[in-house]
Amino acid sequence: MRSFTLFILIAAVMISRQLPAQWANVPSIPAADIFALTAGPEAWFAATDNLVFASSNGGETWTELPASPFPGGGLNALYSDGTALYAGALNGGVARSFDGGQNWQSLTTGLTAPGARSVHCFLARGDSLLIGTEGGAYFIRKSQASPPWQGFNEGLAFNLSYTINALAFTGTAFLAGAGANGHLYRRGLDDGAWAPIPIADPFVSDLTAQSFLLLPGKAYAGTQLGLFRSVDDGRNWQRVSANQGAVSQMLIFEKNDVLLSVINRLTYSELYASGNEGASWTLLGNFPANFIYGLQASGDRLYMACSAGLLWAPLDIISETTGPGQPATNHIQAVFPNPASSRATVAVHLEKGQAVRIGLFDSSGRMLQGMVSGYYPPGQHDIDIDLEGLPGGAHVLRCWFGEVQESRLLVVR
Repeated sequence: MRSFTLFILIAAVMISRQLPAQWANVPSIPAADIFALTAGPEAWFAATDNLVFASSNGGETWTELPASPFPGGGLNALYSDGTALYAGALNGGVARSFDGGQNWQSLTTGLTAPGARSVHCFLARGDSLLIGTEGGAYFIRKSQASPPWQGFNEGLAFNLSYTINALAFTGTAFLAGAGANGHLYRRGLDDGAWAPIPIADPFVSDLTAQSFLLLPGKAYAGTQLGLFRSVDDGRNWQRVSANQGAVSQMLIFEKNDVLLSVINRLTYSELYASGNEGASWTLLGNFPANFIYGLQASGDRLYMACSAGLLWAPLDIISETTGPGQPATNHIQAVFPNPASSRATVAVHLEKGQAVRIGLFDSSGRMLQGMVSGYYPPGQHDIDIDLEGLPGGAHVLRCWFGEVQESRLLVVR
């Protein structure tokens, strides 16, 4: 999904694109924006603005497909349901291929609502295919030869700038992540409408939800205020960790239970890993002048679709930095008072001597004050933060212990 990211790419072109160590371009695919990356049962697929590429060996080599679903450009999303490959465009177009992208059929009948443009995501359930667009959610019956799209918007707070960024199905309910109006929504199989999900956090009013990740017994949602988790089929959500920007993609590796979190900023992106279900995060890499669109893993490689092309790194970079259930040895113990007005104190515990950096950011990732930094010996330390002149509201306090970072919510009044 890229329609809300174009301004980032424009601002980033003047910055050198230097890749972190261990990351390299996959040579058989263009070193340009890879806006979509999806894995089917027999092949992987990746897309530039108007071309689709396929890989039959888990991402190592790629072949350009002879046909494009949108020759005029604007390709924004790819999705494989195991039977067909689907493509979505910025102008609201949808196309389907039954032969691995060799030939495409247009599926646009019924997408005539004023806001039905910029297809961001797909979700298949049985014979139904759902899409999330700037005009809400729509569905078709896949078994029909030329199915018309039908609205699936009952209960959604619709306006022309409204966007469904993510869709998921838990087994008993649909989940939708909204952008412009800032809500998580849930719709049970027997419900006639979507219902906004209340967030049990006094400092959270609106969420911009960009991604879902479903695991046995739990669901994760990536938002501009951090990572949220539900353990009751999406009915209630609790904040797991506060992030310094928007979480656009998460990926779990079952062999070592590691979460990956992508955070896209104005002029760079960051990739983090957590081995303790999001309680603390390890920075895996900083990607200047890059916007990250998606992640996949195969064999011993981790792949990243981004504005520099398709990158890969050894999967060992995850096990080298974090493991299952490993708590941070250096960590934030408390931030007080909270809420605060003119000054706050960050209590940190260090198992070993460490350089510590602390910064305060708003929900969009903009730094609100200069960084506080210094070297501290092992033990307990209280570090004061000056809040004079800062705007009121819920902000994100980030603390780096070397390359490892933790975040806390700090309310300034």
